[in-house]
Amino acid sequence: MRAIPFIVFLCSLVVSSLIPLLSWGADSNHKQYVFFKDTQYPLRVHYLQGEKPGPTIMIQGGIQGDEDAGFITSQILTRTKVHTGNLLIVPRADVPSIHIHKRQFNVDLNRRFDRDYDQYFEDRLARVIRFLIGKCDGFIHLHEGSGFHTPNRIDDLHGPHRYGQSVIIDTDVYQNHLFLARMVETVLKRVNAEITPKEYSFRLFNTRTFSTQTAYPEQQKSLSFYAVKKLNIPALAVEVSKNIRDLDWKVRHQMKVVGSFLQEFGLSCTLPVVDAQEIKNWYCLPVALRINGETVRQGPIILSANRKIFISLDQGESESDMREYGVFIPNRPGYNMLDRTYLPLHPFKRIYLIMDGKKVADLPVRWQGKWPEVQKNDNPMWVYSLNENIRYAPSGSAININEGDQLNIEGIWQGREHELLNVKGYVSSHRENTGQDIGIPLLASRGNFMTKYIKTTNNYWEFRVQRETKNTVKSALRFRVFPHTIKALELRNSGAVKTLVPAFTKHMSIQPGTYWLSDIWATGNQSAPLVMVDEWPVAQMPLVWKSGESHVISLYGSNDFKYLRSIDVHVSSPGLPNQPIACTDAVK
Repeated sequence: MRAIPFIVFLCSLVVSSLIPLLSWGADSNHKQYVFFKDTQYPLRVHYLQGEKPGPTIMIQGGIQGDEDAGFITSQILTRTKVHTGNLLIVPRADVPSIHIHKRQFNVDLNRRFDRDYDQYFEDRLARVIRFLIGKCDGFIHLHEGSGFHTPNRIDDLHGPHRYGQSVIIDTDVYQNHLFLARMVETVLKRVNAEITPKEYSFRLFNTRTFSTQTAYPEQQKSLSFYAVKKLNIPALAVEVSKNIRDLDWKVRHQMKVVGSFLQEFGLSCTLPVVDAQEIKNWYCLPVALRINGETVRQGPIILSANRKIFISLDQGESESDMREYGVFIPNRPGYNMLDRTYLPLHPFKRIYLIMDGKKVADLPVRWQGKWPEVQKNDNPMWVYSLNENIRYAPSGSAININEGDQLNIEGIWQGREHELLNVKGYVSSHRENTGQDIGIPLLASRGNFMTKYIKTTNNYWEFRVQRETKNTVKSALRFRVFPHTIKALELRNSGAVKTLVPAFTKHMSIQPGTYWLSDIWATGNQSAPLVMVDEWPVAQMPLVWKSGESHVISLYGSNDFKYLRSIDVHVSSPGLPNQPIACTDAVK
């Protein structure tokens, strides 16, 4: 056994014990979970458990939205059959950047790992990714870079500063036990022997990130550097070239490189078989929209003025769940309307369906009914959504919400089509800060606001949303943000008996059995916490607890993944009562 796999395997004996909950349920070999499920930035995670214990390796793609091969390869790899070890796969780390098919939405997610930032949604994604990679013994990052990496400059597309067709490492050897260059050279010798044409061969690219003389200091903010320096695990990036036009070739060869590295890591698996037409037809999958429950396959789409619309997918193929979809309209280009209720205040002309960053449908819209005329009202009515529920409030209102709620300013009822509504002290777009915050999802978190723009009292903090449209009546709303108070968790066993777990307790005992998380008692509508048991989300998975075991229930913010508190649970002997025994509405 080589040096790196041996060290990785020893680490896995400890690390893999942190993820036991994923073995529950009928399909014990493949578990899925979505962090930030009801937001614009869902993070889908796949955990593939092997038949025998071994290292846990993380594979991630889609951290930059214009690198198609990386997220397609990662997605296909979720079909891998693992024999020894475990795979943790994040196919698309930054979904909003994929929707717009650009490197970044606000900021480059792969430059947010040198510290815990707290400004954009990318920083919440980085928080979860750090948590996930902390469970692993090795890391493979899948990318797509420009040109072809060569030691010396040949022409504009071939040179030392090109990333395509390379395997990137941050150092040759780290602390005399992570022999990264040796491992990469072993893999490339094996993989390149089968590559045609030879000019597409992969090369080792050492950015020497640890050196004070590195030409790539920005790499110190990358995830691979974080993995090596902070976690002391081997990490590398596999870059195929954007200048190779054959997507099928890139995906197949990126998979081969990954398979060879998994072998070096000591993980045994069978990679999925990719049909000859699968990649070529990746963006050709027939998917129809359902608008207010009716299937729409072609335009024009008939909509009614000032009526709510709900858009979902009519998926007839099982392969549909291997893509990431988005539905957009011209006047809200950065907001995915899929599976969300939207109240149009003004007409729009088209609806776009995006599949993995490519526009696959462009449907014209026709309106019926009459749009109301713009009113010069001294007390205009605001329209906003709170946790995806449409609400209304007259100008000057003070609205109570909770920390962690999601707020969306929709517009002014019977207002102008191009209103300028500004959330004071909040920068919604790093790319273009115009003060326009209509349609921008806002997480009610104090850290997202400039201190001078918020008002603080003993019970809450407050921010303002202000109408700044020229030549209109001044108008504003105040939002009072109260603490997100968690009161209790409610567990239900197989006999439908409920047990209350007060969130303020530190220790409790419970009888052996199978439990489900049936309810969360907390302030706010959908601001309930993310519940983790033994450091993995439980969602609807059963908790199979045996006598004598101990478990830890941890609570995190569901929309920002910030740690809240934890509860130690001891599984008592059969027959002893749970503590506490009963579940009453008095706590609610």
